[in-house]
Amino acid sequence: MKPTLKINFLSSNHTSMLTTLHQQQKHCIVYLKVRSGRLGNRMFMIASAYGLARLHSCHLYITPEIINEVHALFILDLSPFLISTTMFNSIIHNTLKPMTTIRKHAGCQYVRELTRPNAISPEHILELHENHQLFKKQLTQSNWTTWVGIHIRRKDFVPLNFSSSDQYLFAAIDYYTSHYSNVHFIVASDDKSYCKNLFRHWSNITVTPQSFSIGDDLIALSLCEHSIITGGTFGWWTGYLANGEVIHDKLYPSGCERREYYYPPWFLIDGDVRAHKNGNYTL
Repeated sequence: MKPTLKINFLSSNHTSMLTTLHQQQKHCIVYLKVRSGRLGNRMFMIASAYGLARLHSCHLYITPEIINEVHALFILDLSPFLISTTMFNSIIHNTLKPMTTIRKHAGCQYVRELTRPNAISPEHILELHENHQLFKKQLTQSNWTTWVGIHIRRKDFVPLNFSSSDQYLFAAIDYYTSHYSNVHFIVASDDKSYCKNLFRHWSNITVTPQSFSIGDDLIALSLCEHSIITGGTFGWWTGYLANGEVIHDKLYPSGCERREYYYPPWFLIDGDVRAHKNGNYTL
């Protein structure tokens, strides 16, 4: 569930970069300046930019607005690659050492460099606070309850016919209740009134409060053991951070090849496939 990604890459000539890498100097910058989409999109953008900077031993520049937003939720350690705005400006305006700009637009695909071994350390990019991890451990050990997070995106997806069906959600819930004992579900959504009505007869399903921010919802779902997700980058991250079993909607019309869209260990609910209305791809 990846956004269209725009990564800028500044580099001096290749020979100079290879020579100075042995001296622990960086002659390239991966920078992220466009604040597009919402939280899930920006998490993908930061992770991709950081991975490219690590892979190519480059400086990393991300605008303070983007950094501050993610800092509100995560301990974000991007050292030793991240540089300040002052240093970024001094480098790009240095006429004695001009740098070439390379732009990469990656929509509905993974950037190849990011698939190389050790390009990104899962524990190094976005890490939850220690107290959240402790709380998650306590949840899993209390009363032998299995916690499953559900993310349901509806408001902007319903008019586009992108929203997942109730039948998909019920089938995913049935899977977990038949495979685990004492299962409880936590639901986060941009349409909580709809969800409360949909699950009003389920005593083991709780919808997060209206007072919860998008960050609160992300943390709540990431603390669960397993996940049920619908379309969108936010749901993708809730499943990834929970790091358990993940069920996603086979009928979500992403416009992308499925192998380019979902994390390989995840699995689908059986059902018919449908094509995206603006393309020939099916899921």
